[in-house]
Amino acid sequence: MRRQGQGVVRCRWAVVAAVAVLVGGCTGEPVPERTTVAATPSASASPVPSPPPRPEMPVRPQGMDEPTAAGATAAATHFFELYDYAFSTGDAGPLRALSAESCTYCNEVVQQVQQAVDDRLLTERDPSEITDVSVVEVRPGEWFTVELRRFQGEIRLRGDDGSVVATEPKGAPLDYGLALSWTDDRWTVDEVGLTAAPG
Repeated sequence: MRRQGQGVVRCRWAVVAAVAVLVGGCTGEPVPERTTVAATPSASASPVPSPPPRPEMPVRPQGMDEPTAAGATAAATHFFELYDYAFSTGDAGPLRALSAESCTYCNEVVQQVQQAVDDRLLTERDPSEITDVSVVEVRPGEWFTVELRRFQGEIRLRGDDGSVVATEPKGAPLDYGLALSWTDDRWTVDEVGLTAAPG
């Protein structure tokens, strides 16, 4: 399975259904005497998996209310919370709202989320862990870069009936670099780059 954010697992399956149709008619003939037929015990149906519970929308951190290094860190962390939320729910709207229209990485993620929705696949994700955060204030109060290391938790890819289609264990860490800007009293993720963390 390829890591989401770098590729999309596309799965197809077929559902086979049998439909029985009973056709009756009225002939005016005498109604025959009712007879009782013993029901044949049927095998108990296997339980149908339930879809995973829909995760709650991540709460916007209060630290995002200021154009500081701490605010940039809060915005970068919140970006990845919305990333996980998008793949878990199929709702990439909040992630798109935090992203610049020109952000290539962000647009690719949104497309991958939509593809997963089209394929009727969602993910159940263990929380990711973010470490080694460093911030550079490129232009005071306006432009920032945030570098961080992210450990993705285990991912379970589920079909719309809740069954697990594939599992991706906790992966190797990835190093991210985010360019953020503060305009009109809000943060925008302008671009995201990532590389494999050195072993």
